[in-house]
Amino acid sequence: MEGSIIRTESLCKDYIVRNYDIKGLDRFTKKGKKTVNALRDLSIDVKKGEVVGLIGANGAGKSTTIKLLTGILNPTSGKVFTLGKDPAKYRRENADRIGIMMGQRSQLWWDLPSTDSFRLYAKMYGVGKAEYDSRMARFNEILDIESFTNRPVRQLSLGQRMRCEMVAALIHSPELVFLDEPTIGIDVLAKERILNFISSLNSEFGTTVILTTHDIADMGKIAEHIIIVDKGRAVYDGTKDKLLQFNRYDRVTFVFAAPPDRSEIESRYPACWFENECKVVLTNDNTVMSTSDFISEIMSSYKILDISLSKTDIETVVKKIYADNEDK
Repeated sequence: MEGSIIRTESLCKDYIVRNYDIKGLDRFTKKGKKTVNALRDLSIDVKKGEVVGLIGANGAGKSTTIKLLTGILNPTSGKVFTLGKDPAKYRRENADRIGIMMGQRSQLWWDLPSTDSFRLYAKMYGVGKAEYDSRMARFNEILDIESFTNRPVRQLSLGQRMRCEMVAALIHSPELVFLDEPTIGIDVLAKERILNFISSLNSEFGTTVILTTHDIADMGKIAEHIIIVDKGRAVYDGTKDKLLQFNRYDRVTFVFAAPPDRSEIESRYPACWFENECKVVLTNDNTVMSTSDFISEIMSSYKILDISLSKTDIETVVKKIYADNEDK
């Protein structure tokens, strides 16, 4: 885990956008141009062997970040290092060590079976037959793809195709993998297989994974390092546990031995709701009182049979960070 596999320093990327005034079907008048700051002052550090969740709304700068890290784009200013090198300058050299899967862009031949694409990529990357067979056996063990890889890609369901797309990106066993929306639009079972595969990839081979997805709950299951990008800036860069601390509210469910006085409970604890006459959910602001003290206060006033503390919802925390950033 020592050493950075990705590092950026004050990374910026600007685009020039031209505006036109449409005066008719064949008449366009230039109205000037403006600079769009797609990425502003991004400084991140990713260690080898991490699974990193890159979170951001549409237009936040996620795709631009990936393109800069893989050398597809050059930065406007700042520095970027991927696998210890300038990714744009050493793009061809780094390509052998990087895998990329873009959820909305296919790298499989539409009218051919997936196996044809797999073999072609293996040949391109110099993967020998024994090594290829071993990797495909492992891919099939986790992703369960053997039953449909001999069918043309156009006949596959979305979930089946996404699993094959992932194999194509990983056939050469890269050190660093970018997975952009790998679970978009697929069913629960296919999503579970993909998430398990990402976890196995990281734990068995130490592969560094950069994962983007709008499904924040799923990301929270496998990523310990979270980077939140909004309006081209990194508004959070740290551990998942630290991120969860942003949520100041804890929900505690109490099962009372006897039905409490409803009006009294609602008066003392306005942020509450009754699931039944004895089961009540209370919300505590842990910046005002620690949750342990809050529970002790309730237990000193009422006889309690059971207590359960809800886990903080990572999706709620991210939404709160976005909302706070809107005012800045």
